[in-house]
Amino acid sequence: MKTLAEIFRWRQKQAEPAVLATVVHVTGSASRHVGARMLVSREGRLAGHISGGCLEKDVLQHAEPLLAGPAASPVLLSYNTESERDRIWGMGMGCQGTVDVLLQRLDQAESIDALWRFRQRRQRCVLATVIRRDGIMDVRLGDSAAISESGEELHAPGLQPLLPQLRALVKSWLDHAGDVWPTGQARPGGVDPLWFALGSGRVQMAFELAVPPVQLVVFGAGPSAPPLTRMAQELGWQVIMADQRHPITIEQYPAAERVIAAPVEHILQELAWDRRSSLQRTAAVVTSHDFVADCHLVPALLALPLPYLGVLGSRRRGAKLLETIAELNPNLQSRANLHTPMGLDLGAETPEEIALAVLAEVQAAMAHASARSLRNLSGPLHRNKLPESTQPEDAAAFMKRGC
Repeated sequence: MKTLAEIFRWRQKQAEPAVLATVVHVTGSASRHVGARMLVSREGRLAGHISGGCLEKDVLQHAEPLLAGPAASPVLLSYNTESERDRIWGMGMGCQGTVDVLLQRLDQAESIDALWRFRQRRQRCVLATVIRRDGIMDVRLGDSAAISESGEELHAPGLQPLLPQLRALVKSWLDHAGDVWPTGQARPGGVDPLWFALGSGRVQMAFELAVPPVQLVVFGAGPSAPPLTRMAQELGWQVIMADQRHPITIEQYPAAERVIAAPVEHILQELAWDRRSSLQRTAAVVTSHDFVADCHLVPALLALPLPYLGVLGSRRRGAKLLETIAELNPNLQSRANLHTPMGLDLGAETPEEIALAVLAEVQAAMAHASARSLRNLSGPLHRNKLPESTQPEDAAAFMKRGC
C-alpha cells in the first residue's frame, strides 16, 4: 500500500516518463504476490519491488523501449524460475514458480487511479486487467475494470461489454470470501486468469483483489505512541492517533493521517467505522496507561469486530482490567481478539522495541500467521493461492453456467 501511494503521487505529478511493472499472475512459489508493483524511469527504480531482487534488472531493460515515447505498447513478460533456461532468475533465489509481469507506461495506467480511489474509501475491489488478446485491436494490454464491494465501477471504454460477466464474478467472489479475502492476508490475492469473448476476438484477464491497507488506531499519547505511528507508516498502514486526555496535534505525530483529541465517545463517533470489511482491516492499540480510562475505552472496542485489540501493561494489570470490565459489563462476551500484555516476546524494553513487538503481533494477526520462526515451519513460505477451504467456486465453471 505504501508503494501504491508513491506511484499515485508520481502519476499525479507526471514529472518524467515512467513505466509501471505489475505482477499479474503467479504460480508456485514467488516472493511477491499478484498486485506487487514497481515504478521505473530512465534513472532506475523509483518505487516498489516485484521480486526478491531476481527480476528487477531484466524488467528495467525491457522498460527502456516504453520510455521512448507515449505511443509505446504495453508488454507482458513471463518468468519461469523452475526452468533451466531461466537459471539466472531462479537459481540462488529460492523461487520455484512462474511470474507474469505487465509493463505499461504510467500515463496509460488508469488502474492506479481506481485502486487509489477505493483505497481512500477503504473499500475492497477486484481489478480485472487485460494481459493477452486474440483477434481484437480496440482493447490494449493493461486496460482494466475495477469493481468495488459497493458496486462502483471504473473501467476502460472497450471493456463495457464484459461488465455484466465481471459483475457476476466479483459478486460471487466477494460474497463467498466474507470479510477479507483471502483469509485476512494483508497482501492481495487472486485467481487464475480467464478468457472472455469480446467482439470478434477474445481477451485474457488477470484478477487482483485489492483490500484496504491496515488501519492502526493508537489510543493514548504514551511513550510508545510516536514509534508505533512512525513504524506503522513505514509499513504503508493508515495511522490514526487519538487521545482523550492531552491536546495532541499532527505536528507531534507527523506519521499519522489523522489526529483526534476528544472524549472516547467522540473519538469512536468520528472514526465512523460503518463497514465490517473495513473493521476487519483495523487494529487498535491502547497505550494511555490510564486504568480508569481503559475501563471505559476497552469495552467499547471489544464490541467491534476488530481482528486485533492490544492494551499496554503488565500481565497483572491486564488481569485486573479484565476483571473490572467484566464487573462493569456482565453481558460483554468476545475477548478472543484482546491482547494484554500486547506484543510478541522479543525482549523489548525501550519504546521503539515495544513498538516493534506490537506491530509484529498485529501483522501476524492480520495475516492469520503463526509468528513462529520460518526456520521451524514446513511448506511454502509464500501463499500465492487461496487456501482450498476458502477457494471460491471455479471461475470457469461459473462462466459456463451463463452467469
